[in-house]
Amino acid sequence: MKLYRIVHKSIANLLELDSLTGCDHHSKLPFIRAYDSIAMAVLEHPVGGYLADLPDKFRILEYMLPDGSVEIVKELRYNLYASPREGSPKFGDWAWRFLIKEAALVAQIPSLKWKWGSIYIINPKHPYFDKAGIKEVKPIQTP
Repeated sequence: MKLYRIVHKSIANLLELDSLTGCDHHSKLPFIRAYDSIAMAVLEHPVGGYLADLPDKFRILEYMLPDGSVEIVKELRYNLYASPREGSPKFGDWAWRFLIKEAALVAQIPSLKWKWGSIYIINPKHPYFDKAGIKEVKPIQTP
Protein backbone atom coordinates (compact mmCIF):
# COMPACT_ATOMS: atom_id res chain seq x y z
CA MET A 1 0.00 0.00 0.00
CA LYS A 2 1.21 3.50 -0.82
CA LEU A 3 0.37 6.50 1.34
CA TYR A 4 1.41 10.12 0.87
CA ARG A 5 2.23 13.05 3.09
CA ILE A 6 3.37 16.62 2.45
CA VAL A 7 6.18 17.97 4.62
CA HIS A 8 8.40 21.02 4.64
CA LYS A 9 11.66 20.42 2.80
CA SER A 10 13.68 21.14 5.96
CA ILE A 11 12.51 17.86 7.52
CA ALA A 12 11.94 15.73 4.40
CA ASN A 13 15.46 14.31 4.31
CA LEU A 14 15.59 13.95 8.10
CA LEU A 15 12.54 11.67 7.90
CA GLU A 16 14.46 9.19 5.78
CA LEU A 17 16.95 8.87 8.65
CA ASP A 18 14.53 9.12 11.59
CA SER A 19 10.88 8.52 10.79
CA LEU A 20 9.74 9.95 14.14
CA THR A 21 10.93 13.43 13.15
CA GLY A 22 7.94 15.63 12.48
CA CYS A 23 5.29 13.29 13.92
CA ASP A 24 2.00 14.62 15.22
CA HIS A 25 1.08 13.61 18.79
CA HIS A 26 -2.12 12.50 20.49
CA SER A 27 -1.97 12.09 24.30
CA LYS A 28 1.85 12.19 23.98
CA LEU A 29 1.79 9.24 21.54
CA PRO A 30 3.36 9.88 18.11
CA PHE A 31 1.51 9.25 14.87
CA ILE A 32 1.90 10.07 11.19
CA ARG A 33 -1.05 11.45 9.22
CA ALA A 34 -1.01 10.23 5.60
CA TYR A 35 -3.35 9.93 2.60
CA ASP A 36 -4.02 7.44 -0.20
CA SER A 37 -3.33 9.96 -2.96
CA ILE A 38 -1.23 13.04 -3.55
CA ALA A 39 -4.43 14.95 -4.28
CA MET A 40 -5.87 14.10 -0.83
CA ALA A 41 -2.57 15.06 0.81
CA VAL A 42 -2.75 18.47 -0.87
CA LEU A 43 -6.47 18.97 -0.12
CA GLU A 44 -6.06 18.10 3.57
CA HIS A 45 -2.79 20.00 4.15
CA PRO A 46 -3.21 23.32 6.02
CA VAL A 47 -1.29 25.21 3.32
CA GLY A 48 -2.82 23.20 0.45
CA GLY A 49 -4.29 26.30 -1.14
CA TYR A 50 -0.89 27.98 -1.21
CA LEU A 51 1.26 25.09 -2.45
CA ALA A 52 1.27 26.42 -6.01
CA ASP A 53 3.04 29.53 -4.67
CA LEU A 54 5.40 27.58 -2.40
CA PRO A 55 6.40 24.41 -4.31
CA ASP A 56 10.10 24.71 -3.51
CA LYS A 57 9.40 24.72 0.24
CA PHE A 58 7.49 21.40 0.43
CA ARG A 59 8.07 17.79 -0.54
CA ILE A 60 5.80 14.80 -1.09
CA LEU A 61 6.74 11.68 0.87
CA GLU A 62 5.63 8.30 -0.44
CA TYR A 63 5.35 5.59 2.21
CA MET A 64 5.29 1.89 1.35
CA LEU A 65 3.36 -0.18 3.89
CA PRO A 66 3.00 -3.94 4.15
CA ASP A 67 -0.23 -5.43 2.81
CA GLY A 68 -2.88 -6.13 5.44
CA SER A 69 -1.62 -3.42 7.79
CA VAL A 70 -4.77 -1.24 7.74
CA GLU A 71 -7.57 -1.34 10.31
CA ILE A 72 -10.76 0.50 9.37
CA VAL A 73 -11.90 2.36 12.48
CA LYS A 74 -15.56 1.57 13.16
CA GLU A 75 -16.48 4.53 15.33
CA LEU A 76 -19.43 6.79 14.71
CA ARG A 77 -18.30 9.76 12.63
CA TYR A 78 -18.98 12.28 15.42
CA ASN A 79 -16.72 10.25 17.76
CA LEU A 80 -13.76 10.36 15.37
CA TYR A 81 -12.98 14.01 15.96
CA ALA A 82 -12.93 15.99 19.18
CA SER A 83 -14.56 19.40 19.23
CA PRO A 84 -12.51 21.40 16.74
CA ARG A 85 -10.76 24.42 18.14
CA GLU A 86 -8.40 26.62 16.20
CA GLY A 87 -6.27 24.86 13.61
CA SER A 88 -6.64 21.28 12.43
CA PRO A 89 -9.41 19.12 13.89
CA LYS A 90 -8.22 16.94 16.74
CA PHE A 91 -8.89 13.23 16.88
CA GLY A 92 -11.21 11.77 19.51
CA ASP A 93 -10.37 9.19 22.18
CA TRP A 94 -10.30 6.35 19.63
CA ALA A 95 -6.87 7.62 18.51
CA TRP A 96 -5.36 7.08 21.95
CA ARG A 97 -6.88 3.58 22.11
CA PHE A 98 -5.58 2.74 18.63
CA LEU A 99 -2.06 4.01 19.31
CA ILE A 100 -1.69 2.47 22.78
CA LYS A 101 -2.95 -1.02 21.93
CA GLU A 102 -0.90 -1.28 18.71
CA ALA A 103 -3.66 -3.37 17.09
CA ALA A 104 -2.61 -2.39 13.58
CA LEU A 105 0.10 -0.39 11.90
CA VAL A 106 -2.41 1.92 10.17
CA ALA A 107 -5.92 3.16 11.02
CA GLN A 108 -8.24 4.36 8.26
CA ILE A 109 -10.90 6.95 9.10
CA PRO A 110 -13.15 9.09 6.91
CA SER A 111 -11.97 12.60 6.14
CA LEU A 112 -13.72 15.41 7.94
CA LYS A 113 -13.35 17.68 4.89
CA TRP A 114 -13.98 15.32 1.94
CA LYS A 115 -16.92 12.91 1.95
CA TRP A 116 -15.21 10.26 -0.20
CA GLY A 117 -11.70 10.69 1.21
CA SER A 118 -9.88 8.89 3.99
CA ILE A 119 -7.17 9.80 6.44
CA TYR A 120 -4.65 7.16 7.45
CA ILE A 121 -2.98 7.25 10.84
CA ILE A 122 0.36 5.42 10.90
CA ASN A 123 1.55 4.24 14.32
CA PRO A 124 5.37 4.56 14.35
CA LYS A 125 5.52 2.66 17.67
CA HIS A 126 3.88 -0.45 16.15
CA PRO A 127 6.22 -3.49 15.97
CA TYR A 128 5.81 -3.70 12.16
CA PHE A 129 6.70 -0.06 11.55
CA ASP A 130 10.22 -1.14 10.64
CA LYS A 131 8.68 -2.96 7.63
CA ALA A 132 7.20 0.32 6.42
CA GLY A 133 9.41 2.87 4.81
CA ILE A 134 9.66 6.06 2.88
CA LYS A 135 9.99 5.01 -0.72
CA GLU A 136 10.48 8.42 -2.26
CA VAL A 137 10.83 12.10 -1.47
CA LYS A 138 9.90 14.25 -4.42
CA PRO A 139 9.26 17.93 -5.05
CA ILE A 140 5.74 19.17 -5.68
CA GLN A 141 5.11 19.71 -9.36
CA THR A 142 3.01 22.73 -10.29
CA PRO A 143 1.99 23.96 -13.75
